[in-house]
Amino acid sequence: MSEDSLDLATLRSDIHGEPVVPERICDYCGASLPDDGPVQYDIIRITDMPNVEEFFPIPDGWFPDAARCRDCERDAVTPATDGMDEALVTVHLAEGSDIVSVDASSLTIADYAPADVGYYPPKMFPDLIARYQDAGLVRWIRIERLFEMDDGSSDVIAKLRTAVTLSKEVPPGIEP
Repeated sequence: MSEDSLDLATLRSDIHGEPVVPERICDYCGASLPDDGPVQYDIIRITDMPNVEEFFPIPDGWFPDAARCRDCERDAVTPATDGMDEALVTVHLAEGSDIVSVDASSLTIADYAPADVGYYPPKMFPDLIARYQDAGLVRWIRIERLFEMDDGSSDVIAKLRTAVTLSKEVPPGIEP
């Protein structure tokens, strides 16, 4: 995907200093993230997601969605989700006053998918979105990785599988 239409200064400004999960763990598998090294993050900007916006307020601009450990890193935003800008970036994490936040000063971009490409987002259950206040649950790249990591013990994954079966469009390779 092209980075030509990506405003790097705005992206960097939007996510720099944003608080993230203080446990420093991968949002996909729970592995530890490095204390001082770079971390890959999925960052998103929602442009058109009425099925999410009706359940909680969507932040303006870019925001960090999911941290990835080395084993969960990706080279490309695929499959992409229509209705949101998605990027895979490498950032550092900063800690101060018991708050862990994004340090985007040395941000690099691995890939970018603009909001007007990708697959129609899955139908999502309102209780799932409301319970977790997590817009990223409707992203195909995130759903794909969660399905890959599924050990059968999560009620969230079971609900995601049901949502995918009810979806208008499902990317190739994602098996509910």
